Amino acid sequence: MNTEPGDQFCNMFCMQSFSFNKSCMPPEPHCLKDLRMSTPRTRGNNPVTTKLSLHCCICWLAGGSCHDIRNHVGASVATFHACKNLITDAILQCPQLQMKFLSTEEAPLQTSASFQKISTDGIISACAGCVDGLSLKTIAPSSKETGNVKAHCSGHHSTHGMNVQGVCDSSCGFTHVAVVTPGSCNDCRAYEESDLPALVDALPTRACIIGDNAP
Repeated sequence: MNTEPGDQFCNMFCMQSFSFNKSCMPPEPHCLKDLRMSTPRTRGNNPVTTKLSLHCCICWLAGGSCHDIRNHVGASVATFHACKNLITDAILQCPQLQMKFLSTEEAPLQTSASFQKISTDGIISACAGCVDGLSLKTIAPSSKETGNVKAHCSGHHSTHGMNVQGVCDSSCGFTHVAVVTPGSCNDCRAYEESDLPALVDALPTRACIIGDNAP
């Protein structure tokens, strides 16, 4: 994979090769493989490497088909899902990758400066983040799982789901995600019932987060 030209590698993985290689060296013990034990399990073939697992996970997260990806790397369905789960678990358990909503006093000023830098003629100022809602599709919950099954059905999106409110910084990195309300709720209500209003109220003077006119 690292033999791909720089531009092609970046287009495939949305990151530079050095960032990909750095991601394959996590300090967490659960990411490390026992190569001595892996070889017998693969019947003498080369064991699945962390780079291959990361490749499978990134392609899957980008919307790739499980079968297309596993056929490309020569893995079984079970091995593909094991690779994908290994990387997603590592991401979720890595302290350095945890979402932090402007956790320091300097963070709002730094983020607003970044937004102003990338906006046309620096027109956007004092913006500490952008917020928007997403209808996250789910299966229909049972009456045992929720007291109001119909509330999870979004007529606008014609599916069952949850309303997810996400805040990102100027690099499109998520700094906060709230999953509080069912799919039938609009973005305005979902925002109000999340912890975002309290977080925004705690921002320094003039700092704000920007969102559309949620219907």
